Amino acid sequence: MIGEHLGDQCCWLSLVEWWYNSTFHSAIQMTLYEALYSQPPPQHLPYMVGSCTVECVDRTDRKLLQFHLKRAQNRMKHFVDCIRSDRTFQVGNLVYLKLQPYRQHSAKVREVFSNTSYLPCVLAQTPCGKATSSINLTPSRL
Repeated sequence: MIGEHLGDQCCWLSLVEWWYNSTFHSAIQMTLYEALYSQPPPQHLPYMVGSCTVECVDRTDRKLLQFHLKRAQNRMKHFVDCIRSDRTFQVGNLVYLKLQPYRQHSAKVREVFSNTSYLPCVLAQTPCGKATSSINLTPSRL
């Protein structure tokens, strides 16, 4: 609940109110909901798939979940695509190839600057669409 974005907390206000009203208070030895309505507060149980006898509810919830996941993926893809830039290369252009030495992943050294090397290489064949089919690596550079 504590954060820098105060506008985001409005959507949590009803849950905070429910939590406060359904929490046991030691001074009155009951919850505020019990003091007001003379009965225990209703339990907030999350929805479990298959718990409803109406299949339409499960289907609608699944479609809604898929919609929100797809929208989140599209949003992430949009922001990544804003950073990317299209580059075209011709045969004979000098390009840099990023190589990293093989390491065992379980014993991974977490350094900010690892042993990454950028080798200058000559483009050997015509690009296939937007992906390059082969790069000429000279043995002296490896």
